[in-house]
Amino acid sequence: MTSKEIIARFQSAPLTLSSGKRKRTLWEISFLIFLILTSADETCLRNKPMPLSRKPLSFLWPFLAFFSLSALLFSVSSSAHPTLESKATSANKVRVGWYPSAGLQDGQSDDALDGYNYEYLCKIAQYTGWNYEFVYDNWSNLEAKLIAGDIDLIGDVAQTEARLQNYSFCTYPNGSSRMLMITRGNDKRFFYDDYAAFNGMIVGTIHSSFRKSLLDREASQHNFTITYKEYDTDGEMFAGLDRGETDTAILSNVTRYQNYRVISEWEPNPFYFVVNKNKTDLLSELNNAMTQIQSSDIFMQERLFEKYFEGNDEGSMIALTKEEDAYIQSQPNFEVLICDKDRPLSYQANGEIRGIIPDYLNLLKEKIGLSYHYQVFDNHATMLNAFRNGEGSLCGQFPDDFQYSQENSAMLSQPYISLTYGFVSTPQKIDQLKKVAYEEGDSFFGRTNHGLRL
Repeated sequence: MTSKEIIARFQSAPLTLSSGKRKRTLWEISFLIFLILTSADETCLRNKPMPLSRKPLSFLWPFLAFFSLSALLFSVSSSAHPTLESKATSANKVRVGWYPSAGLQDGQSDDALDGYNYEYLCKIAQYTGWNYEFVYDNWSNLEAKLIAGDIDLIGDVAQTEARLQNYSFCTYPNGSSRMLMITRGNDKRFFYDDYAAFNGMIVGTIHSSFRKSLLDREASQHNFTITYKEYDTDGEMFAGLDRGETDTAILSNVTRYQNYRVISEWEPNPFYFVVNKNKTDLLSELNNAMTQIQSSDIFMQERLFEKYFEGNDEGSMIALTKEEDAYIQSQPNFEVLICDKDRPLSYQANGEIRGIIPDYLNLLKEKIGLSYHYQVFDNHATMLNAFRNGEGSLCGQFPDDFQYSQENSAMLSQPYISLTYGFVSTPQKIDQLKKVAYEEGDSFFGRTNHGLRL
């Protein structure tokens, strides 16, 4: 079969992702490219032999395959992208309720949409062929429209008993979030989980029974009372907090927030896309698409969270308990043991302590007020011996090993960096390793080299 015949047969059943038409898998596309290129190569081979430089297809077919497949993949992606227009008229039209929530659902017009849920909807449409009509309003109004059947779908909905009766939840969640209570960064009235101080405070929230139910539970368990002030959007809620209309606000951590102090937080809860109770066919398509996404892109949720919300922790401040704050205030300096000439972790230059460790601790100082004094050692062995003997409050280079920490009466913080060990050897001896040199005091390598059978 010649390349022209192959192309002619392929064109008789065009590539499409629309329902009711013939669909081609990427395997079929790849095989098509292979046939075309090998067919062309065979044509060259039947001709008079010639130098390699004059056989472009034999020399370039791997590159042609790559670029051809890339073009076809681009075509598949483009054809599968949903029509995101408010005037969509396709039979696969889905009316989506869209309320503003920074990072989660950005934009208030069809040409400015973005965010975690927007990307999820685009992914779903690649499997369902849906065309979206976005309906813009606040959460409270959109929920009423969903129940009435005026729209078909809303995202970022946590389960409650009442909600399970009012609309249908997708089988799989499209994320998980924690509810937080925040206050202004310069408001020193509240400490972390300081329930006595919470009594009588005014709390800002959007119209959400789920958010209020979590704080009501905490208030009941810890005997404090609160008053709610409701806003239509998170943006208005933040503005009210900044103006002093409220003392605190409750929100999900899948909302962008900066320069606030977190004073309480609760367990993670999954959130879902939900559809109108009567849209059983729509729910089935949604469940099928989410099942495929869960199977083929298991890290999608983590990737989207990092993309849209990683700045929350960097821009927010840590609220301490009363006891933690008192302890920090009582300590003028924390003595930190570090090792010199251990780039990039710590080293001295022009009389200054530099590296990842001092940079990390300086950031912590900005957030909670800790001050530090460094004691520098020439090597790991003397540093760890000094720490073992009770010198210093912190050791900057201690392995993330609970057994080792118990042997040295140490408490581990969260790791601040992960390091990869490697071997440096002459080529002649790489397969005959018997002895490996490492720095004395490198406790991690010293404890794990037994697995190398050296």
